[in-house]
Amino acid sequence: MLDPRTPAPIWLIWTYLSWLERLSFLAVCLIGVYSLFVAATVVGVRNTASVQEKLVRVRKRIRNLQQTTVAAFYFFGFVLFAGLQFAYFSIDDGNIPVGLSIVRNFQVHFAFADNVFLLLLIFHFVQWFVANRIAGLCLPPNS
Repeated sequence: MLDPRTPAPIWLIWTYLSWLERLSFLAVCLIGVYSLFVAATVVGVRNTASVQEKLVRVRKRIRNLQQTTVAAFYFFGFVLFAGLQFAYFSIDDGNIPVGLSIVRNFQVHFAFADNVFLLLLIFHFVQWFVANRIAGLCLPPNS
């Protein structure tokens, strides 16, 4: 199934995921796209008087994005632990020991968690960059 020595990308485990796990992964991806959109709007901004109104809107977007990311993290945690409950269900075919079947089921859920945690970490760094960029633009020019 999966090689435990290497990380499993999401496309290798996609068929083993439940519909709720797929939905949560797609939600995290949508948050990432929006996060990159907000970052792209801030990168080219220079500190001028006309930019201050834009910065107020961007700050509001960043706050909403941060709250959405936290909500996605909690939803991901709920989905992960709900999915872990079903790792103990296995089909008895006689060839594979039950313990090995359960470990393989856990392996899929852990690979799913690995992928989502990596995405959330990347989005956190993007949001951190954007928040620091906005804070730098809000400072007076002589500071």
